[in-house]
Amino acid sequence: MPRVMIHIDNGWNETLQEAWFGALKATGKVSRREGDTSLNAIGAAYGKPVHVVETDWPAICDGPYAPALSDASVPIWPADQIEWVQDIVRIVKAVPNGLGEGANYWDPAWLNSTGLGSSCQDAILFDADWSKYPNEIVGYSRPSVNMFKDV
Repeated sequence: MPRVMIHIDNGWNETLQEAWFGALKATGKVSRREGDTSLNAIGAAYGKPVHVVETDWPAICDGPYAPALSDASVPIWPADQIEWVQDIVRIVKAVPNGLGEGANYWDPAWLNSTGLGSSCQDAILFDADWSKYPNEIVGYSRPSVNMFKDV
């Protein structure tokens, strides 16, 4: 039987998640049990595996249009992209009954696109040396490209 993933945004917002999945439950297609916090609540309430499929952390985010980020304790820097994602992975792994199944980084090549939800300059895992442009551009991986290592 194929697995189905239901993708909704703002996974941190338990009220939104409960309302959305509650409406789905009302169709009679989902069983419900009790739960407590966002991922744990959804996993426990519906007995279905949960994934975080859109998470990222900026490497650069400053200037007049920089948004307030969801966790001011995590610095904005490529190395801190690792901290952010590894924390997410730990949270997912801690979902009771083994229902936390995965975390996906979104989008490893993301550049500023305020209209699509990000006002930060970049949350990418790669960078470029433009110093010899237009004759040569050297691309390289930031240390954060290894964010899923050892988690």
